[in-house]
Amino acid sequence: MSALKTLLGSADNIHFLSSTHRFQVIEDLVQPLIDTDRVNTVYMESTFAREQRSSTYIGGGIAIPHGSPDHVFTPTVKMGILPEPIDWDGNQVRIVLLIAADLQYGEDMKQLFREISQLSDHPDRIHRFTVMTNASSIFELL
Repeated sequence: MSALKTLLGSADNIHFLSSTHRFQVIEDLVQPLIDTDRVNTVYMESTFAREQRSSTYIGGGIAIPHGSPDHVFTPTVKMGILPEPIDWDGNQVRIVLLIAADLQYGEDMKQLFREISQLSDHPDRIHRFTVMTNASSIFELL
């Protein structure tokens, strides 16, 4: 199984969002992690602070917001899919991968970033995800 699928865990961590601002998208993805005790409440603040320091846009319509791993109890990725591109600090984003994990954590993180990079290099896959309406189908395609 891919590192992205492993950290997503299931289609339950893929969300179809209607937010139009990047900080609302972050809140929409972090709050369920707080509610299920995967991160503490300070994680939201650390993710906002990280995004304010510099954009987490990586290209190909993808952003990877993340906060301090000090506030993560269970490493997790949440995927947000937007029906229309939103402005992400001057870039257009359709897929948001919130990474709640220690980004320095060895081979698993290297593999995750390779997979995200491959995804960002294939706009046809990004487009396919944004027109799909079934999270389970998206999870299977990852």
